[in-house]
Amino acid sequence: EERPIRLMLGTCPTKEDKEAFAIVSVPVSEIRDLDFANDASYMLSNVVDKMNEGFLSQNDRRFVIQLLEDLVFFVSDVPNNGQNVLDIVITKANRERQKLM
Repeated sequence: EERPIRLMLGTCPTKEDKEAFAIVSVPVSEIRDLDFANDASYMLSNVVDKMNEGFLSQNDRRFVIQLLEDLVFFVSDVPNNGQNVLDIVITKANRERQKLM
């Protein structure tokens, strides 16, 4: 199975121009985290716009509640196994995910 390769371009200020760039691979999990954070931010922005317009349907409210719960699981780096979001205990914070949000 051929999988797409994700690459990131890194720069180094102390090298000559011809040596300044390096292509390094980026973990798939990091790409997924960034995609989730971007999508969540976009959706929350849409909800804020709807709230400012004065109209937020019941479905929108349910969606926002679920999204906020998913964000708590995401930032706390705890898998969502159906437990109550308020029962989560964070043993080790994932600083990278916190910075994304």
